[in-house]
Amino acid sequence: MHILSGQLEGKVFDLMEERVTIGRGLDNLIRMEDSTMSHHHAMFVLETDGYKLRDLNSTNGTRVNGMRIAEMKLNNGDQVRMGSVEMRFESDIKKPASHCHRHKRAWTSARWGKVAGRPRRLALPLRSAARKLAAPTSGCGWCWDSVQSP
Repeated sequence: MHILSGQLEGKVFDLMEERVTIGRGLDNLIRMEDSTMSHHHAMFVLETDGYKLRDLNSTNGTRVNGMRIAEMKLNNGDQVRMGSVEMRFESDIKKPASHCHRHKRAWTSARWGKVAGRPRRLALPLRSAARKLAAPTSGCGWCWDSVQSP
């Protein structure tokens, strides 16, 4: 998130958490000392395909590309305005490779922190040692049929 105006103009904040709050309050992950921003102005929420921006009932509102929003998925290059502070959202999140129906759920669970309802223990499907050396040719890369033997 590139700050384009205000006291922190020129500063860049990397969104590294699943939920990132922004506002004047001391308990926000991104703290902005601007009187036009609410104490808890907005929240960035990480989803499977990128970040969504959610306004937290702020007094002066949140705008994305000039449109006032309550909640909106952010795209690379979106112009965000909170109160009088302008920002530009930049993302390098890449979509995961397409997985077959058998492994899509395992990918999503492992990627976002839960495997069978428990905290993450990276429990991905395993291949034999010989198959680890082979390169996937098609499919999701986890399926036995998508890997050629060496």
